[in-house]
Amino acid sequence: MKKIVLFGATGNIGAYFTDYCKKHLDAEKYEVIAGNPGKVISDVRNIKNKITNEPVYPWRDHFKRAMPWKESDFNTWYMSLDNEELKKYKLDFIS
Repeated sequence: MKKIVLFGATGNIGAYFTDYCKKHLDAEKYEVIAGNPGKVISDVRNIKNKITNEPVYPWRDHFKRAMPWKESDFNTWYMSLDNEELKKYKLDFIS
């Protein structure tokens, strides 16, 4: 996967950048950004599971493969972290 977020641009919590996306402006919360140059194509809250048709956002509640919480669930894993681990995973901003 290749995503390019250029210097000075940020991806806010919940924003999603597709593969081969190049973004030079800030991505607002929940935006799906695609293309080169990156453009807003959707809201992550509109993305549905193809089988169940249920929303897949927030991602951490629906995906476990290759995630640190693959043996439990996100909330259990998150609550078990100390401050250093929160910083390591860059989660010290989640409340």
